[in-house]
Amino acid sequence: MRSRRGITEQFWASLREEKRMCWKLVVWAITMMGALFVGTTGLFYFDKVVGGLASLAALLVIESQRNFGKWSPRFRKIVLRAAINLPAIAGALLGLLFFVGFFYSLIASVSRDLPAASSSNLAIVLVTVFGGVGYAIFKTYRDLQMEEISFSLPRIELRKLLVDRPFVAKSPYEFVFFELMVAAVAWLFSGFAAAIVVGVLGV
Repeated sequence: MRSRRGITEQFWASLREEKRMCWKLVVWAITMMGALFVGTTGLFYFDKVVGGLASLAALLVIESQRNFGKWSPRFRKIVLRAAINLPAIAGALLGLLFFVGFFYSLIASVSRDLPAASSSNLAIVLVTVFGGVGYAIFKTYRDLQMEEISFSLPRIELRKLLVDRPFVAKSPYEFVFFELMVAAVAWLFSGFAAAIVVGVLGV
């Protein structure tokens, strides 16, 4: 792996230790508070897990770009893979959650409209309904290329940003912009996850 500095490493190195500590506290507070309270469903454990994971991913990206050049090549690979793959996997799970929710809503709607069936025919009816709707959902998922949109595309774009580094923060404004944008993406993920769960469960 090429020995290169992180996106914010050059500017971060120019700051005094006191300023670094103050800014770290600001970013931690903004990231944690935003991810935990921007998207809420009322489901305590779900909100905290999603918010915590979103915050962890954001802080991983931010911290890795501050100190990238100081780490060994092996550790840099591990951190980069985590920073690229974890958000991509989270996006894929979010897309899958949306389709599972749609599947659940559709099954519930169809089940309400089914005519009353005897116990001997109930299993056949349910298998037919679940099979048909499941196939329709799977085909729609593939036809819309949701795997590419929710997983492959974010992974490619993250790789371009963190590995190719077309953008390097050289001024205070660029530095603040990059780190706050990373935190904002964590907020958006939490908000989307909460919106999908609320829409599916009606909580």
